[in-house]
Amino acid sequence: MAELERNAPPKSQIDKKIVELISDRLDCLTQELVPDGDVNAHYEYHKRAIERKRTQDELKSELLKKGIVWAIGAIFTVLGLALWEYLKHSINK
Repeated sequence: MAELERNAPPKSQIDKKIVELISDRLDCLTQELVPDGDVNAHYEYHKRAIERKRTQDELKSELLKKGIVWAIGAIFTVLGLALWEYLKHSINK
């Protein structure tokens, strides 16, 4: 065990090597994720995409709500007309 400790490089060299490996890997990942290298533009793109999705979801929700209200109104209109016709025929008999 003592021989391993004597042959091992100093801790500072190990730390530097670890930092270097992490930095290299981070650079590779950044290059894969952001091919043009402009991290801020990439961030802004995703920010706009998220905002666009949020706006689309809100629009869909509002359209669905209005559609349901119109459908319920149409159902009540048809039921009201059917009741009106029924009452007209019942009174005229």
